[in-house]
Amino acid sequence: SSYTNLVLDIHAYTHGYTLDKLIFNHDPYHATYPWGGYDQTYSLAEREAKAIGAALFVSEFGNNPKYDSLLLASELLEQERHNVGFAFWTWKENGGSGSWGMFDAARTDVSPMPSSGCLRAGRERLLARVYPRATSDPAVAYHYDPASGAFTLTAQGRAGDPSTIISIPPEVTGAVDASGTDAPVTQTSLNGSRLVSVTPAGGPFSITVAPAQLALTGCG
Repeated sequence: SSYTNLVLDIHAYTHGYTLDKLIFNHDPYHATYPWGGYDQTYSLAEREAKAIGAALFVSEFGNNPKYDSLLLASELLEQERHNVGFAFWTWKENGGSGSWGMFDAARTDVSPMPSSGCLRAGRERLLARVYPRATSDPAVAYHYDPASGAFTLTAQGRAGDPSTIISIPPEVTGAVDASGTDAPVTQTSLNGSRLVSVTPAGGPFSITVAPAQLALTGCG
């Protein structure tokens, strides 16, 4: 397309809406598909997006919460590796402990059923992530550790390049440090989330968030 503002969005449901599950009903922990691992979804999508001149975005992904340590964690790692943003499905559902939502609305013995139960702590830990919102380096590399709240970003920049901005959710409380940049500028929202901007000084630079106990919402 000649249009310069295209986005290709994908729905990533490995072991949910893929052949191993739809045809053979394989358990995700024992499935041999997809070949090459979870990277297959994203590498193929990247090629398609590049062919049509579009940005890539994951507009849906999710799974049964009992598979979070395998499926959700693996999908999130691939999204980091491919520098892809995401929207999680689904945020809220009414009733039933088997729902896929962020909230465990398990009570079905009351009417009307509550719109939200407790926020699933394991799921909140995985999804409340530190990530780069903007950077001038297309080869930026970053990683967030949901177990410790630690984050590391490495990139290259020239003096005068636009700032790299990282988004820190309120659950992540660690101190921010940067090297190879001007002093970080932090904006803190009323809910405790932070936007940290750093301007490259020229050459390689890094941004880190130190490990710290997470402030999970849970039933609060």
